[in-house]
Formats: sequence, structure tokens, C-alpha cells
Amino acid sequence: MSTINLAKAPVSRKSTPEIKPELDGQRAMWTGKAGEITSSHRKDKDLTRAYCAVVRDADGYTRKLVEIRIYQPRETVYACCWIGSAGIHTSGSGKAGGAGYCKPSAAADMAIRNAGWRLEKSIDSAGLYEIERAVQAIATALGYPDALLVVTHP
Repeated sequence: MSTINLAKAPVSRKSTPEIKPELDGQRAMWTGKAGEITSSHRKDKDLTRAYCAVVRDADGYTRKLVEIRIYQPRETVYACCWIGSAGIHTSGSGKAGGAGYCKPSAAADMAIRNAGWRLEKSIDSAGLYEIERAVQAIATALGYPDALLVVTHP
């Protein structure tokens, strides 16, 4: 089991976030509309991966800014997301079925939209790497462009 050294994780929020080159122009905007999770979309025993943007707070504790979990119990893929920082606390869920496209990114795109966020470039069916970019873009929009991205594969 590997450990993550958070000693270099950012501590403070930047008031004017800059877009990282690796985001390839991806931006996230808060719409002001709070969302919610459809409880039937959360399938903890079928978790296939999770994406988190984390920072250290002023007390040295690790805090999640953004978390997107992908569940795949069968053919349908479900996604739940939680986003929270400085007065913005929201969540959303989505699902994608069928075949012939990247269902995890489609479900994640729906979850992000249902949480009240809009991405400049849709990640619907765009691939798993685009979920990472979306998480980083949301963290940047929250004022943490240097947030650490953690991807887990249970």
C-alpha cells in the first residue's frame, strides 16, 4: 500500500485562480443551483473508482474539495459527486446505460451538472481522463488550482 505525502499540498486558497495548462482549457462554473443525490444511484459495494481533489487546511488536516465516485453494478454506470468549499456545498448524481461510449464519463458529466456546475467542455462520453480534468477544473474554480488529485481503483 502506498502513502501520499501531503506536506506539499496547498494550504491556502488563491483569490484569482489560474488555469493549468494540463486542463486544456477546461473550466468549471458554479450555476448557483444546489443539487442532490438520487439515493438509488449510490451503490457502495460496486465502487469501481473515485476521483478526489484534496488540500490541507490551515490546521494541517486534509480536506476534500471535490469527490466523484463511479459505481458499476451491471451494465448501467452510476456516478455521485460531492463539492464543497467556502459557502458552496452541493452534491449530484447521474447514470449512463447502453453501449458504445464511455459510460463513466457520461455519468460523471450528469452528476456534475445535477450538482449545479457547468463545464465549459462537456465530458459526456469523453473518456476517463476527462473526469480527472473536470475535478481539477472544479477545484480551480473553487480557488484551489494546486489541489492534489487522487484517483482510487478499489
